[in-house]
Amino acid sequence: MPIDHSMPLTVENTPVYDPAIRQPEPTEIPLRPQSVSSILEGTPITTDKGELPIEFIQPGDFVLTKDDNFTPVRGIGSYTVSRWDMIRQPELRPIVFPVGSIGNTEELRFCGMHRVFLSSVFADMIFGTPDVLATARSCVGHRGIYEDARKKPPRYYQLLLDRHELIGSAGGWSESLFLGDVPLQTQEHPRNWIMANDFDVAQILHTETARMTLDQRESRVLFNKMNTVSAA
Repeated sequence: MPIDHSMPLTVENTPVYDPAIRQPEPTEIPLRPQSVSSILEGTPITTDKGELPIEFIQPGDFVLTKDDNFTPVRGIGSYTVSRWDMIRQPELRPIVFPVGSIGNTEELRFCGMHRVFLSSVFADMIFGTPDVLATARSCVGHRGIYEDARKKPPRYYQLLLDRHELIGSAGGWSESLFLGDVPLQTQEHPRNWIMANDFDVAQILHTETARMTLDQRESRVLFNKMNTVSAA
């Protein structure tokens, strides 16, 4: 399902325009998939060797997935977001998931458009399935989840697998990179944005997400229902 950007969340510490921050020229903007699933540097990923910070994972390493046990990483993308990027695209700001917010035993940090796994009887009641995916940004304000107001430019990583998967992160689950979110122009030039060793990324074709994806409005409906019941 498409992601609805028409209902931006109001969060504290929103950066304001600073004329000292120069907008990059179009020729300076690298061909890379931003505003899609991205995991902040330092976030733990469950591998066959234990929990590892995502920046230590290499193509060919095996990561834990919810549906296919340990699965090889085919490619890894990475990029650093500038202050200008975060002003121009608020969805690129890091979102912090405290311990226990999605079953995680360690703090997790994702890009705002990264989707996390949620399972709830209320999702089943509303959407006909208990297991859904919601963007990290749509979770802000619930279960202690908040936007990181850091000024340091965040560095993000993306894990590409044979299909869209739910990847383990210290007990929580979130998505691998879904090529359906990546512009075709970018997919046609994989060497510009992804490290894959000798693997041909062009062999991978993602046709569907691992679970039903909620847009921002649907996520609000779900969280409002969950909060109403928990407050009763």
